[in-house]
Formats: sequence, structure tokens, C-alpha cells
Amino acid sequence: MSTTGTIARSQGATGTNRTDVQISKNAWNATLVVGGGATGALMVRDSAKTDGWGLLDAVAVGQVLASAGVGAEPAYTASPALTSATFTTSIAVGSNVAATGAIRLANNVFAIGRNAANNADISLIGLTAADLVSIRSGVVTVSAAAVTSTMPLLLPDGSAAASVIARSADATQGVYFTAGTTSFAYAGTQRWRFDGDAVYLRNDTASFVMGAADDIIVTRLAANILGLRNGTAVQQFKIGPSGNHVNIYADNGTTAQIYNTNATGVVEIGGGNAVSWRFTAAGHLHALGAVDIGNGTGDSPRNIFAEANISSPEFQTTTALVALGGGAAATLGTIGGSGPATAAQNSWLRMVDSTGAAIWVAAWK
Repeated sequence: MSTTGTIARSQGATGTNRTDVQISKNAWNATLVVGGGATGALMVRDSAKTDGWGLLDAVAVGQVLASAGVGAEPAYTASPALTSATFTTSIAVGSNVAATGAIRLANNVFAIGRNAANNADISLIGLTAADLVSIRSGVVTVSAAAVTSTMPLLLPDGSAAASVIARSADATQGVYFTAGTTSFAYAGTQRWRFDGDAVYLRNDTASFVMGAADDIIVTRLAANILGLRNGTAVQQFKIGPSGNHVNIYADNGTTAQIYNTNATGVVEIGGGNAVSWRFTAAGHLHALGAVDIGNGTGDSPRNIFAEANISSPEFQTTTALVALGGGAAATLGTIGGSGPATAAQNSWLRMVDSTGAAIWVAAWK
């Protein structure tokens, strides 16, 4: 509501009214003077006033005059509701604002949004006193060196040809997702894939390379073949705790070893969840149980060479015995020399032929 003001001439006439005397020109031509209100008040049309106008007094610093609609007086407000506003240069908020930019904020002043429930405000973005860009009250902060977030970073799936985490210059090299898997792509092709149970290396020559000098290389050599190989360099594979392990060792093609480094020095080999053969610390090979070397049907050693003795309760030949011929009788040799010292037969040596039948060989001592 406007306040009442007055408009009067600066010079007024005195005395009584007379119909035969006109007003003097000085008083008639005097300046009109507006009265009432305070400095800064605005004149507005007010049909409720007798003379049709009033004064709209000035209010606190920083408020603006906003229209209240047709037929209503305008009013000052600190938060006007505008349909739209156009600023040709910039908007500044706070004191000591930024010197450039379309929206210029002071330090530690933030853009604020209202939540969907209309019961709280949410900080959107601003520059903190530590000169960090803060999004949603520090949920995400950006400095010259890093981007830090206290909340998960949610990304779309992407693809091998368009990774969601990638080099800025090449979207085909990076990380992408599918349901239940995380994949790494190179040149638009999936190379690594992780799921809940396994790690997949999707390349026929894929390798794990370890060491500062890249000297340990576990690689796929061919279908169903795993290799520990680094050119011609000597490679070793150790199983078990330090100082008590089995060592598989191979050099550039002349030496291969499997040995145990524990105190007993025993290496055992078997199949079917049972130990069948044992190498002792002295290098002896022991058979554990009823096991064979070969099977007599082709899967057998060609020759067995011994430096001293071959001991067995019984010897069996796998070649059939040769029948007697029709020639003269064989003549036994003489005794003496490095042979038997007595002519009398001492005993029989029992052997088994290829059919399993016992055969007897005369023996002298």
C-alpha cells in the first residue's frame, strides 16, 4: 500500500478570496513541490487515493521492485519470482566474487538445490576454502591433482569398441561391463574377462609376466599346453614351502631335474591318489606295492642296463623257448678257470617261460 503524498506550488497566495482579482503570475507560475514520504520513494498510480497517486517508500538495500500484476501496486522483494531474466554479461553472488565468467561466485559460496520431498536443501557445486571444487558437500572433490569421491561411481556397461573407462584418445582401449563380468579391451577386442569364478585371458598366446626384468613368463604354448618359458633362459618351478619343496628344473635343453629339497630328500610319484614309486635321498628307486615296469604288450622298456646286479625272486622270459633240433648232442664245457671248480651239478635255477611254465637250468658253483 502506498503512502499519501502532496503536490503544491512553491509560492502560495494569502488573504481572502476575491472574485474581481486574478492571481498574480508569480504564484501561478511557481514550481510544483512534492511532499511526504522519504528520499528514494517512488510515485505510483493509486486509484484508492483521493488525488489518484501515492508514494512507494524505499526499503532495505539489495531488494528489487517486482510487479504484482495488472491492477496491483508493485512491491520491493529480496527474492523476486521472475518468469525469465536475461543478463548480458554475468551474475555475481557474494562478495569478492570471481573476476570473470558468466556466473561469478565468491569462495565457499555454493549453488543450492531443493530436494524432491521439498523438505531439505542440497549443496550442488562450489569452491571450498581449500580451493577444491566440491560437488554435493564434498561427495566429490576435484583438485589440480585428483578427483576424490566418497560415493560409488556408477557407469554404463559400454562395449569392447566403446569402453566406459578408456584413454581419451582411444575408446577401444579400456574397461567395460556386462552382467556379472568386467572386461578389458585392447584395440576393440576383449582380452581379459573377470567373473565371479574365473579370470579369462582371451588370446591364444596370452601370458602372465612377472618380475622387474620380466623374467618369469607363464604362457599358453598351444591347445591344452601351459608353459613356463623365457626364451632359452633356465627356468625353475618350485612347489612347497621354502627349504622344503619340490623343484622342477630345466635349462636350455641339456638338463632336466625334479628333486626334493626337504631333509629326507624323498621324491614320490604316483597316480590314482596313491604313491607308486619313491626316489630316496641316495637316489634309489623303490616300488611301493605291486607295480610293474611295462605291461609286456609293447608298453615296456627296450633294454635294462645294470652296473652290478639285478635281483628278483624269479625270472620270466617273454620269448618262447626253442624246441630241440635233430642234430648231435651238445657237449658241456670243462670246469676250472673262472668257471665252476667241481664237475658235479650243484643245483637247478628255476625260471618261467613265456607261457608261465617252470623251466630248469642246471647250475654249478
